[in-house]
Amino acid sequence: MKTSSDTPSVNVPRYSVSESPEAATVLIELPGVAKEAIELSFKDRALHLRAQRTGLPENVKVLHRELPTPDYGLTLKVANRLDGENVQARHEDGVLTLTFPVAASAQSRAIAIN
Repeated sequence: MKTSSDTPSVNVPRYSVSESPEAATVLIELPGVAKEAIELSFKDRALHLRAQRTGLPENVKVLHRELPTPDYGLTLKVANRLDGENVQARHEDGVLTLTFPVAASAQSRAIAIN
């Protein structure tokens, strides 16, 4: 998988990728982001993520900020051997887990000899 951010003004979240014979799994850290604030889409062999962390109330004035802006963006190029159409997503404890099954055409299989 290759990655890029959608725009330079958003933060690229930290993530890791692991692989088994059946699937590739991506863990993406999204601290402070509610499930409802995450947008995922898949197009042209790429998974696009946009997310926004809950901001401060309007009447609060920020005096000092070292935390990154609350906007996240990430684009992951998905290998042809992975089935991007059947990706599964789960959000728990600030971590988004994406599971890409290996495409049936890319899985090894036994060949009968006649």
